[in-house]
Amino acid sequence: MGDTLRDEALIDALTGIVSRAAAAILKARAGTLATRHKADRTPVTAADEASEALILEGLAQVLPGVPVVSEEAGATAELAGDAYLLVDPLDGTRELVAGRDEFCVNIALVSAGRARLGLIGSPALGLIWRTGTQGAERLTLAPGAEPKSATERSTIRTRPWPQIGAIAAISPQAVPPGRGPGRRLPAPLPGLPVGPGGWRRARERGGRPCHDARGCAPHL
Repeated sequence: MGDTLRDEALIDALTGIVSRAAAAILKARAGTLATRHKADRTPVTAADEASEALILEGLAQVLPGVPVVSEEAGATAELAGDAYLLVDPLDGTRELVAGRDEFCVNIALVSAGRARLGLIGSPALGLIWRTGTQGAERLTLAPGAEPKSATERSTIRTRPWPQIGAIAAISPQAVPPGRGPGRRLPAPLPGLPVGPGGWRRARERGGRPCHDARGCAPHL
């Protein structure tokens, strides 16, 4: 698994999947979103479904046999091994429905309880943050384009994994006034990319991690 995580061909293949999912979201956004609400009262749209279908198809080809846990489809197979893929096909559906650009596509490869490889795509910004062969990096990539077409590549500086353990990152806007600043993360976690809003702060509610698409990250 260690060699797989630094496989440039695999990282590029996953990047292509995220890029195509971003294009599918923008196409759905330009048409009819057909918004409805799930049992938990959270919205789901045609963009969520188009992105997820494309991602699941792509992952089945790139990493056949590796289980996938996705927000809409749930687990695609029994999590018998120590490795699986964690997917949020459209993180920030409310923002999308509201006409804002703060939404993203998340894919993470988890092994032995840790996110080992992660990708975040911002369809509206045309950016992808990803684990690279030498560390985290940001690509400027038009939605639907392959990684080799990236017009810019920037290395992302990271710091050691925090001793407090990993909890999700959220943006300042997601913390209600007067509720306290939460825990500040010093910088991006090792090997993982920074989302559209950057790593801002983290907090827990009732012992459960919470996050917001404005600081989205692979769900750790």
